[in-house]
Amino acid sequence: MSNSDLVAQFLNSPDAFEHISELRQKLQREKNVIDSQLQAGVVAQVKQLTAGMATLGQARERIDAVQTGMRQLYSQHTDSVRSVRDFSKIQQLSTVAANFDLAQKFVDNFQTLKRDIDYIKSLMDADGEFDIESRMPNLLPAHYALSQLRQVQEQALKYAEHSSMDVRQTIRRHFAPLDQLVERFDNVVFDIASCLLEILATGDRSLVVRVAKIIDYEERQDLLFDVAQQMKTPKRMAGLRSSASLKLKPGQLVLNHKPRHYTERFFRAIEASVKEIFTNCMTQFSPETEPEELLENLDWIYSDLLKAKTLLVQCVPERWAILDKFVEFYHQGTHRLLDSIMRFEPAAQTLLLLLQFSKEHYKHMETLLSIPKKQLTPPLLDGREKDLYDDYLKLLVSKLDEWYSTISVTEKRPFVTRSVPPEKHSDNTLGLDGHTTMFKLVSQQLEVAADSGQGRIVAGCVDACCEVLKKRENEWIQTVQSEVQREISVTDPDSEEVPRGLYEYIIALANDQSRAHDDLEELSNKWSAPLSRKYAGSVRAKFAEAQAGYFEVTKACIKGMLRIIFNDTKPAFEKLFRSSKWYKGVIIGQIVATLGEFMDDAQELMIPELFDIFTLQLCREVTLEYLRAMIPAQGEVKSNGYERVIEDIAALYELFSSERYEMDTEEIQQVFKVLECLCDTLQTDLPNMSDRFLQLREYFWDAPLDLFELMMGLSKAHGKKQLRETIAKVRLVAVQTQVDTKGSDDEPRQPTFLQNFRKV
Repeated sequence: MSNSDLVAQFLNSPDAFEHISELRQKLQREKNVIDSQLQAGVVAQVKQLTAGMATLGQARERIDAVQTGMRQLYSQHTDSVRSVRDFSKIQQLSTVAANFDLAQKFVDNFQTLKRDIDYIKSLMDADGEFDIESRMPNLLPAHYALSQLRQVQEQALKYAEHSSMDVRQTIRRHFAPLDQLVERFDNVVFDIASCLLEILATGDRSLVVRVAKIIDYEERQDLLFDVAQQMKTPKRMAGLRSSASLKLKPGQLVLNHKPRHYTERFFRAIEASVKEIFTNCMTQFSPETEPEELLENLDWIYSDLLKAKTLLVQCVPERWAILDKFVEFYHQGTHRLLDSIMRFEPAAQTLLLLLQFSKEHYKHMETLLSIPKKQLTPPLLDGREKDLYDDYLKLLVSKLDEWYSTISVTEKRPFVTRSVPPEKHSDNTLGLDGHTTMFKLVSQQLEVAADSGQGRIVAGCVDACCEVLKKRENEWIQTVQSEVQREISVTDPDSEEVPRGLYEYIIALANDQSRAHDDLEELSNKWSAPLSRKYAGSVRAKFAEAQAGYFEVTKACIKGMLRIIFNDTKPAFEKLFRSSKWYKGVIIGQIVATLGEFMDDAQELMIPELFDIFTLQLCREVTLEYLRAMIPAQGEVKSNGYERVIEDIAALYELFSSERYEMDTEEIQQVFKVLECLCDTLQTDLPNMSDRFLQLREYFWDAPLDLFELMMGLSKAHGKKQLRETIAKVRLVAVQTQVDTKGSDDEPRQPTFLQNFRKV
């Protein structure tokens, strides 16, 4: 967009001219900012250009100074040669004289070779064989003497290059004792090299320093030879630059030296010793059978590296970067060790320990040695941590299923056979062994997962454990239903086909669900609290799902208990309203007595909170059974049946409101209001039945219409025609009366227990 377009856009309204001064000030400010930035950039560029020019001037001056010095040197050399008569002849004579001196010195060394070898041997014999406690005081003198003799040997071989084969073989035989002595000396040096940290642990830094001096000397000699060789090539300047790091002098260059590679052999010895340490560790703790013990006994890795950092680096040349070498060797050994465990397809817990160790290894290297993870190669576990975490979770699910299969059979066998009663806890309530075993297993797995320090692993472990718990809950629901069905299907009460004690076992199982719910709440709080928001919510949700499953098992248990109770009281309920014994009060007496026995047993053996839920549900189901008994008794209740119904209701109310059960009186009264409505309906004239129906709906907003029709039809006093007419009127009232399905808080009203009433 051009400037004219911007101005046109700004002035597109009639009152835009009033803002021209503001626009001018805004543009002026922007211009000032741009000018200042440009000025600052120009100043910076000028400074850089000035500095560059000054540097170029200094470089020119130095070049001129070097050229002047070179011309002076050349002039002095030329003047010296010209000032001395016969200079070339004098130089040749000096070279001849120097060669005579070298030859004489070589002959002298050659003649004293045997004596020198015996002297070196005596030094080494005095030191003896190397062990950790050895001080090896003659190590440096022996090395110095050996170095002198090896120079003689190399000179002899150099001189014999153009001699016959016999001469060369004679020289080699002559120096054979020296070769044996060198091999013996080298063995000692590299044995020491393989035990550097152990020697430092004894406090003997001197021996380490002396070995380092020997290796350093040999390294310098090798480099001198390399530089001398490079001086013969166009790349000689590169060689001179490399020699500068060791502060070599041109006069030190040697041509007869044979490279000995002591430095490489020194580090190979260290690497071999590190490999041996790891091998010994894996021999003591097998990666296949004892991986956990192996991983728990690797602290020496970091103590060794700490010794190398604090002690060893002070004893050797800095250019060796010996700490880096030790870190490399130990890290590679650790990598091989973990790979050896992985080859045997470790169990889930071992896999998690591997992942945890890998994480801790990098942490130790960072904190103890200031070495970041990216510098440690190859990566432990080949960088497959994410895949291994997934493998761990798969193994965990598999093992949990395997363990649960065993627990499931073990814990259900007593429930089905019921050969012995359930165990009693200290509070006299019943329980089963399976609950304790299952939660011990879950807790152990969560503890192991938490040691990983990975929220993803903890969340995955919770997910797997909760899935197993939900599977267990579903199986228990099926087991309770099948066992209850098996019991109520028995026609002969004295039959031993079905073992006794199911009622008590269901109570024990229900108690365990309550305990499990509390245990899960504790686990949820414990394991969600340390997690990040990303995982804490999902963990709490999974535990909540499992808790809901326990509630479902509890409901199945209570339902099973009720089925057992009503199977026992079924004959008595079938005689309500129709039997002569009912009019005499015998039937309700039997029902109340039987219910009392079941309630007494439950109160003694059940957790109090569960007993309250059970008794309230029992009260509701008894009420519904009493109402369902009206279905086959339509039009059969005599005029004096009204008093009998009142006495029945009073007996049932007395049972459930008894102080020994400590039930909530208000809840009991709310349940019994439907029975009060039954009493009122029995003594109400047909024209007033609509009011009774509205009263019932006032107490129970979802009361079925067919239930009220059964109440009206129970009495024998009403004529069939009048009853049909009244029922039609009540149905019309039911249609005309709108039921409020929402509560005071505008939320849907909770259904009452009468929704479970069905006309059979």
